[in-house]
Amino acid sequence: ESLEKAYESSLLRQISQTMQGILDTHRLLYTILTCVTAGTGLGFNRAILFQVDADTNMLDGKMGVGPANQEEASRIWTELALRNPSVDDILAQYDLQESPELTKLSQAALQIQITLDDPEDILAKAVREQQTFTITEEDALTISPALWAALGSTHFVVTPLVARNQTIGVIVADNLYSGSAITEDSVDLLRAFAGHAALALENAKLYQELQDKIDQLQQTQKELLQSERLAVIGELSAQIAHEIRNPLATIGGFARSLL
Repeated sequence: ESLEKAYESSLLRQISQTMQGILDTHRLLYTILTCVTAGTGLGFNRAILFQVDADTNMLDGKMGVGPANQEEASRIWTELALRNPSVDDILAQYDLQESPELTKLSQAALQIQITLDDPEDILAKAVREQQTFTITEEDALTISPALWAALGSTHFVVTPLVARNQTIGVIVADNLYSGSAITEDSVDLLRAFAGHAALALENAKLYQELQDKIDQLQQTQKELLQSERLAVIGELSAQIAHEIRNPLATIGGFARSLL
């Protein structure tokens, strides 16, 4: 057991280092879900990440990673068994794609919106209470129809993403195709991982906000420079007009005298 805990601590440390170095939000979402589903990570079959939209008070599906059916699951696991890639290997393969295709799970996830005011919905409850829940068939009434349609399962774990005491999202994970039990150890590992993932997402958000402000400052600087150029051009035009007007007045005077 002590060896297993040491391995889990080492795994979380490695995964955390990988996530903290990623500032692109889309790549970070994929990295988080890959860590949840990879055999060299937490090893769940599928995972969906939702983020809180404070403006609308909604929980929005952002991305899903995992096979679409049992046949695809078997094919993927056979290939992975032959190569046994690390999380970094999987991410490197992802980066080679110019425009990664949306998986069916991601397409379904993007259609899900859950109001955080819903007193019954289990995902909204996880956000409000900052608690992890393992869902079984007995809890089916607490699952939104959209989430049920995406998962096709009532057995999954949902854990909140909490950063700076604020819930910024949730991760939903299951083992539909392998049929493996969602054990307390796997839930504890997912909960610990979610803490690292939340911090990585918050860092990426802050970086994006900083980048946006830098872009705004650069645009403002360009506009100021343009205004200064226009002001200089206006001043030069006035000086040139003045310099031309004086000799023209003299020429005009001589012309009238000649007439």
